Amino acid sequence: MNRETDIAAESEAADQGKWAVVLLVDDQAMVAEGIRRMIADEHDIQFHYCADPKKAVQTAVTCKATVILQDLVMPEVDGMTLVRFYRNNPATRDVPVIVLSSKDDPNICLLYTSDAADDEYNVVLWGGGGGLRGGGGGGGG
Repeated sequence: MNRETDIAAESEAADQGKWAVVLLVDDQAMVAEGIRRMIADEHDIQFHYCADPKKAVQTAVTCKATVILQDLVMPEVDGMTLVRFYRNNPATRDVPVIVLSSKDDPNICLLYTSDAADDEYNVVLWGGGGGLRGGGGGGGG
């Protein structure tokens, strides 16, 4: 069994009674393990992990995610492209997305958040320096 399978197995709890269903989409299992550990004691939060960006939208639909933590830089499909895919799917259109980035370059953060704001996505970009930059969501940020 690999780490992704272990994390997924822990996430098989029923949706009922859960305050939040968090989906992490990231190609690094170490990030998933860190987040899983951070919220392990939060019994009203259900955690799901998807390492394959090609399965991200379907996983979000299947697990009924109430928030998506999306890695910005992934193989084959970048995080903001996945945000567009979420927004084009009726089942994930209104799910808040927090885009995670280890990049501490303000220009990258501005590029992505202005792109998100232009498309009116409900997106927050969490930069590598701990910076939080909001965009979209109908004028809030």
